[in-house]
Amino acid sequence: MNNTEVERLEMDWVISLENRLSDTNLWDRKRGATIYRVPDIMKKVDPQAYEPLIVSLGPYHHGKPHLQAMNQLKWKYLKAVLHLNCDMVLKDYLDLIKGLETRARGAYSEEVNMSSNSFVEMMLLDGCFVMLTITGWIDPMEISKESTLWTRFNALQDIFILENQLPFFLLETLFLSAFPQYDRDFFRSLTFMFIRKYFFSNIEFTSDNETIHHIIHLFLSCIDPTTNNGNGNGNGNDNGNQSSTFGFLCNSKLVETVCVSLPSKLRSSLLSQVNSKMCTGRDANPEEDLPVPDLPWIPNATVCNEARIHFKRKQKAKSFLDITFHKGKLEIPQIHIYYPTNSLLRNLIAYEQCSTDSKFRVTSYAVFMDYLIDTAADVELLQQHEIIISDLGDSQEIATLFSKLNTNLCYNSEDFYIADVIFAMKKHHDTRCNKWRARLNRDYFSSPWAAISLFGVLALFVLTVIQTTYTVLSYYPSH
Repeated sequence: MNNTEVERLEMDWVISLENRLSDTNLWDRKRGATIYRVPDIMKKVDPQAYEPLIVSLGPYHHGKPHLQAMNQLKWKYLKAVLHLNCDMVLKDYLDLIKGLETRARGAYSEEVNMSSNSFVEMMLLDGCFVMLTITGWIDPMEISKESTLWTRFNALQDIFILENQLPFFLLETLFLSAFPQYDRDFFRSLTFMFIRKYFFSNIEFTSDNETIHHIIHLFLSCIDPTTNNGNGNGNGNDNGNQSSTFGFLCNSKLVETVCVSLPSKLRSSLLSQVNSKMCTGRDANPEEDLPVPDLPWIPNATVCNEARIHFKRKQKAKSFLDITFHKGKLEIPQIHIYYPTNSLLRNLIAYEQCSTDSKFRVTSYAVFMDYLIDTAADVELLQQHEIIISDLGDSQEIATLFSKLNTNLCYNSEDFYIADVIFAMKKHHDTRCNKWRARLNRDYFSSPWAAISLFGVLALFVLTVIQTTYTVLSYYPSH
């Protein structure tokens, strides 16, 4: 092979690399996505929790054989929608979805390899199914006369699978077209009432102008205690409007445009500011950006109880995340653990782990509960205080549930909304008298036999002292 051939091969290689680079988007389309595939590292812990059981919604599980049985029901729902507004016919709905197609495709983190007509048909059928189910126009417990209770129950659960989410703007568009007498806020209220009725009753709805990505996102915005309270029980570093301009810069192509034309030193400085902002949520100020301490270890509920940390069910809670600690009293809202709870919490956490603007509220809750619960005894203690109500029956099963929830999760102290609670509990536990009390309970009162042995030793000691005193006094009789 002569030099000319070598040079030609090298040039072909360089050209192929340049073509590959030209096809590579520096700003990944995932930056605008809100409906994600659950990472494999999370799925492997509990694969079934992230998979729909009977109905596919959206493109990720579309066409799977075991989910085809519900397709006929989707057509029934579409027919019901066409009877709601006489001014709208099938073509009108298809045109509506067609106009939203590009935006809807962009909501998914993976490329949707479907033709335009197939995608529009799928989104119309799935959207009508979800819209009518959550609004209650067709009672979800009356999905079909021939369906079983198991089918109806799992259809509701599948609506809260992350990979089964539909863009919320699509659901809103369908609702406003079918019910033109109502507005978007009314649809959000109906969706919230659906969540509250079938999953968690102790949450409050706050209506604002926040962009809702999908039903899971609405769920998270409703249960966020720092949003509802105005400030968090943890460190709550939510800066609101103070960082809106910089936040726009961090999530915009302006960075790409501006940085390319800047001198290297200035470009490095700006990028460091952006990276700091994206990682910490604050401007990179050495005086203000002090390191956030790592979360301390806290013992389980049984040891905390021995250290005079009193557990109490929180009555007036904004949501099950609304945890507080004050003067030795830990107040935790009641949570009802039943069959869908594991899947629901996992999919809420999965969205937090995948989202670029997540507040990690449910992640923090899962980590905190894993701190408190090591064994069945810890679960039973929380059940005694009515903090946990379970239909699972086995306390060890609940302990395992929370232990597995806190597997392969990413978070930091700054995202931990109840960090202040953990630091306060640690300080209370480490108080000398509480620490000695806990050790005494653990070493000498952990079982009835240990307590009996201790009292036996004390009784023997007291009797020995009395006998010695009596002997001494009898040796020196009073005159």
